[in-house]
Amino acid sequence: MAEINCPYCNGRNVLKISYAYRGVNKKKNKKIDYSKYLKEGTIFMPKVRFEKYDFDGEKIKYAKLDNRYCVDCDKKFCSIRNLATVDIRKVTLVIETKTSRKKYIFDLYNEPTYFFIKNYILVKEEMIDDSVVYELLSAIKNNKVNLWAGHYGNWKNFNNIKWILKLEYYNGITDCKSGCDSFPDNWDVFIGMILKKFIIKLD
Repeated sequence: MAEINCPYCNGRNVLKISYAYRGVNKKKNKKIDYSKYLKEGTIFMPKVRFEKYDFDGEKIKYAKLDNRYCVDCDKKFCSIRNLATVDIRKVTLVIETKTSRKKYIFDLYNEPTYFFIKNYILVKEEMIDDSVVYELLSAIKNNKVNLWAGHYGNWKNFNNIKWILKLEYYNGITDCKSGCDSFPDNWDVFIGMILKKFIIKLD
C-alpha cells in the first residue's frame, strides 16, 4: 500500500481507523488487546452518527467517515477518492492557444485567493469573497465535472486550443481533466459560468 501523508501537517505517522469496535470479544468473553492492532497501523475509534453537507447545504448521501488518523497533529481525514465538491481546496484552469497561455488558479484553502498568470507571468493576485467561491463550486457541481472523461481529443493534433482543469482536494488527491480541440458536451455551459461571471471581471 502506498504511504499516505497527512494533508494537515504532511506527517507520515498515519494510522488506519477502524470503527464500531466494542472492545470485547463476546465468544471468548475478554477484552480485545488493541496494542497488537496499533503495531499493525490500525487505531480503533467508536462509530459516531455522521452526516456531511456540501458547500450549498445539500446533504451528501454517500459520505464516508474519515478513515485515517495522524498521530503527529491529532487529526482525522479521508484518503478515498470519491469526495464531495465541498472538499475541493484548489482549482486550476489552463487555456492555451498557439499564441498565448492563460492560467487561472483559485486557492480556496484558508483565505481564498485568485491568481491570473499569462504566458507564465503573474498578472494578478487578489483575495476573493465567498460569493466567488460559491459560484465556482456551483459550476463544478452543476456540470458534473467529476464525470468528465480524463482527456478529450488528441495531443498530437493541436490546431486551436488546449485546456487543463485540475481539481485538488483537501486530502491531496487530484482529479485532472484535459482536452485538445475537443471538449465535454457541457463545456460551453461550464466555461460560461466560470468566465462570464468572474474571470473576465477579475482579469
